[in-house]
Amino acid sequence: MPIAKDAKTKENPTNVSGQTIINVLWVNLTGVGSLEVDEKKYTQPEELVPLLQAKLIANPSMRVLLRADKLAKYEYVKQVLRAIGAAGSTNVTFSVVDKEVAPKPGEAATAPAP
Repeated sequence: MPIAKDAKTKENPTNVSGQTIINVLWVNLTGVGSLEVDEKKYTQPEELVPLLQAKLIANPSMRVLLRADKLAKYEYVKQVLRAIGAAGSTNVTFSVVDKEVAPKPGEAATAPAP
């Protein structure tokens, strides 16, 4: 297969040089949100500030990709956005995850509220 002369390889999402993905998860049964960045779990959006600040020092033009569960409450997502802003990031992209997630063994399934 031919290779384009200007082709770029897809960067590792955990690499501080390109982008950082923040997954915003929500469990309707408990009404609690959680965050996942670089395969590490966080519960409070404020916990992300030092992590993002360190990544922004390494690359000031780093993009933050915020992927929110479709069930995530607006107020929780707003807290995450405030934490991103407090870290100094100005390059933010939004995405909504619109699919059901199969539960891991021992976890409750996330399902839409009736």
